Amino acid sequence: MYCSNCGANIPEGNPYCLECGCAAAPAVQKTAHPMKWYKFLIYFSLYAAAAVNIITGLSQMSGKHYGLFANEVYATFPMLKPVDTAMGLAVIAAGAFSIFTRFRLARFKKDGPTCLKAAYLLNIVITVVYIIATAFAVGDMAAQILSGTIVSTLSNFVTTIVMLIVNHIYFKKRADLFVN
Repeated sequence: MYCSNCGANIPEGNPYCLECGCAAAPAVQKTAHPMKWYKFLIYFSLYAAAAVNIITGLSQMSGKHYGLFANEVYATFPMLKPVDTAMGLAVIAAGAFSIFTRFRLARFKKDGPTCLKAAYLLNIVITVVYIIATAFAVGDMAAQILSGTIVSTLSNFVTTIVMLIVNHIYFKKRADLFVN
């Protein structure tokens, strides 16, 4: 049996989980589906996504993503600084949501797979809003800046859409595990 709270293996006959102390009564039986992807998500991928988002958000808020030219960029396009600050905060919030999602999945919460899909969609929305806000902030230079930005983010969109589909199928097959 597996603990319905933390997912740890509960030895047969134990009334409580040895990891979290939860009562073993509402335990989930082991699924016939492999769980390697699930373990990769909760032990690496979501932590890595959170770390990357937080580092990117801090970089964006400080202007470091412009390298040595941050002061010149902000002097030329003064509306870009508030856009970068707002988007930096949004990206940091997306990183925090990745951690929240990790714990929902790790505890086999019913909304865990939905939170994972929402985390992917949140990153898409943040990117689209940033592209649009940057276009308004830089005005006539938007076409030049956006042409490079759109090409570079297109691969991210495709990857995110593929991940949404793959995870939807993966967690649909394991829906019986996420019942809390």
